[in-house]
Amino acid sequence: RPKPWHAVVRLKDELRSGELALAEFAADLTSPGGRWFRVSRLDVDFVVGDAVAIEVKAKPRVSVRDYRDLLALAEEIPLRRKLVVCREPRRRRDDHGVEIVPVEEFLRELWEDRIVE
Repeated sequence: RPKPWHAVVRLKDELRSGELALAEFAADLTSPGGRWFRVSRLDVDFVVGDAVAIEVKAKPRVSVRDYRDLLALAEEIPLRRKLVVCREPRRRRDDHGVEIVPVEEFLRELWEDRIVE
């Protein structure tokens, strides 16, 4: 079973504070069945395993320009889900298969462990 997202965030905080070496961080998060954040030249907020990429925007309406790096990453690695979390009032899917998700819905799915299935 993958690590819960809050364990990954805690590890990132420890890494930032210098309490955890980068090699340990990478080894732990890339262990079989674990979740990790990929280092890439693309600016994507989160990549969970090789399955889900998440871009977070504080905008009430997003467009393709807001998540073009997410689309570019999807060309590099196969992703099961591409999510943009934002302040839009309703969930929708764009022509590229990107799920535009209101932040409240995303948080509910996150706590119910439905983001990576």
